[in-house]
Amino acid sequence: MSRVRLHHILIPLVLAALPTLLLLASHSGEHGFLSLIRFGNDFEPGSLQEVRALDPPRVTAEGYDGQFYAQMALNPTLTREDLGAAIDNPGYRSVRIGLPLLASWLGFGNAEAVLQVYAVLNYLFWMLLLVGFYAFQRPETGKDFLLLFAVLWSSGTLLSVSFTLTDLPAAVLCMYALWLRRHPLAASSILGYAALVKETSLLGAFSLMSREAFRETPLWKILSAAGIAVLPVLLWYLYVKHRFPTEGISGAFAFTWPFAGIVRQFGTIPGNLRSGSGIGILKAGMELTALTSLSAQALYLLAKPRYEFAPWRLGIGFALLFLCFSPFVLVSWYSYCRSVLLMTFAFNLVIHRFETGSRFYLWFTLGNVGLAWGIGRVLYDSFWHRAL
Repeated sequence: MSRVRLHHILIPLVLAALPTLLLLASHSGEHGFLSLIRFGNDFEPGSLQEVRALDPPRVTAEGYDGQFYAQMALNPTLTREDLGAAIDNPGYRSVRIGLPLLASWLGFGNAEAVLQVYAVLNYLFWMLLLVGFYAFQRPETGKDFLLLFAVLWSSGTLLSVSFTLTDLPAAVLCMYALWLRRHPLAASSILGYAALVKETSLLGAFSLMSREAFRETPLWKILSAAGIAVLPVLLWYLYVKHRFPTEGISGAFAFTWPFAGIVRQFGTIPGNLRSGSGIGILKAGMELTALTSLSAQALYLLAKPRYEFAPWRLGIGFALLFLCFSPFVLVSWYSYCRSVLLMTFAFNLVIHRFETGSRFYLWFTLGNVGLAWGIGRVLYDSFWHRAL
């Protein structure tokens, strides 16, 4: 067996070890994979009857966002009267129907099967991303494998798997739309579904808008592709507004003036570092490094435009999004690292393509060192806190 072929076996196995350990550690004979969904005690009274009957593990008071999307999977048409009480913000959450709908289909409507499927979907999308990189990027060199580690073990990627969120599945679908961009209708269909998983995926439409494509593609095909990408989420948005007329849908609270939220968040870090608390200092260090790495990614993409390179077009919208995040989003690296996951993907693809030698390693380190905390989080979830 040649050395290259050996790498093609060993590297994927090493990469897959972390999410696989998380998946296996979350499994129990009684509840299957339901602990991954992170149902919270505070939301138990409003939970759907099927969830209460299954009595899933509830290890924290608040739980996490995946518990709401999982319950949407039990009624993806949003027709049940008790669904509104089971979701913390039904107007906002219900727009992201793509992942719950997929879980409902794959679980054939059986409540327990649907929840089990929902719990493992992020892991399956992680595997789909790994397969996509090998199919379309064809990694061969050490630099290629650094790209894989930066994308597949980034905090945002691993947190989405660990908390069963919509971020990674949406990002993976956008990556496949990017890879299949020479087939406009297929790429737009994938992007349209990605927008149903998470509406900000529509920013990925820029990756399909090359000058060459506009010159060579008939106008009717461009309009058809645009309609395929936008119409599903637009029609679903209108349906959600009809279903929850008194609920707000906008996520405008997440945004402020460019740089204002980031500067304010950086300003809170020195006080936390001086707190004297070991946990406080560690958290401040996490926020400092994560914010620094993501700021470096955003500023790099803005300072070095590469319009003809599709990954740059994929990431630039998310770079602008990050710079306008409000303190509400920037309150924790748990939130913002995964919210701009495609910026991280795009940044690493761009420096992989255009930076060489010491400049590549400098940008690689600066843009990724603060995004390694997710590795520790997954190891903690897999081993330490389960042993306590």
